[in-house]
Amino acid sequence: MNGREVSYNFAKWIAIFGLSPLLYVFFGTITFAFLVNIINRLIIADIDAFLNTHQILFMAAALIGYLIFLYLIIRREKRKNIQSIDQPNNKFLLGVFLIYIGHLGLLSFYALVIYGILKGPGSSSGIFSIPMILWMLIFYTIGFNIVANQRFSEMLKRKNEKESST
Repeated sequence: MNGREVSYNFAKWIAIFGLSPLLYVFFGTITFAFLVNIINRLIIADIDAFLNTHQILFMAAALIGYLIFLYLIIRREKRKNIQSIDQPNNKFLLGVFLIYIGHLGLLSFYALVIYGILKGPGSSSGIFSIPMILWMLIFYTIGFNIVANQRFSEMLKRKNEKESST
């Protein structure tokens, strides 16, 4: 594995560890809000009091759920049988570079979240995170797409060489 391939793997793992809390919180919050709403309508009781009294229990369950989620993502990534590219070209390097530029959006997003936590409610608006999310979306999508296309073309080249040799 050459330096470009190592750089890509490093960038990929940063993206996985950086985006996994955001994915878990986003989809977990939507699922939890949906379930609480259904339970509240079925029981016709005030579930808010129950949730407030057992808040630490739910936080522990959310943390355990996140750790399971992260474990499953890591296991899925390790199972992928991806052969390294023999000679990564400049497009591959461009893809890795775009992924690293996408990391700047991830870093600024977390900086905004930390600023909001430290300064308290009302110090930052969620609207400020939209440009950072778009930044990550654009550069991650383009970068990972370029790298995937390079891997696919390398796979086709190996397949054609194998067929032509037989």
